[in-house]
Amino acid sequence: MKGDARKDQSKAERDASHSIGKLGPYNVSASGGASKDDPRRTQGSWDQTVGAGKEAVGNAMGIESVKKEGQEQNIRGKGMEAEGQLSDFGSGVKGRVEGTVKGVGAGILGDREKEELYRRMHDDGKTAQRSAERDIQRSAEV
Repeated sequence: MKGDARKDQSKAERDASHSIGKLGPYNVSASGGASKDDPRRTQGSWDQTVGAGKEAVGNAMGIESVKKEGQEQNIRGKGMEAEGQLSDFGSGVKGRVEGTVKGVGAGILGDREKEELYRRMHDDGKTAQRSAERDIQRSAEV
């Protein structure tokens, strides 16, 4: 019984660690970290939407050139969005590692102000990483 409670608590903590609130290109995590999506993610998503619309119009009206243009724009948008996701993932990992390492150093030196600064750097990096992971996972599911 006690083991089940501990396992449930661990799962809840893991889920909270992975939860991200998103409003447009802005992300906030339960830890208080914040990040803004790479602009290529937003532009890529927009291009996919517009491309899909053009493709639908081209299909409905029998205009092959509009359909083809929409398909191409959709593909370009997917690539652009993926570039932005990878950029955010990489910068998030970098922020987490740098914040952790420098935070340990600041803690050893007793510099609480810098330690807090690096904790925020870690949390912001984690938020960027988790946001990118979530979007990459959603893209894989489609």
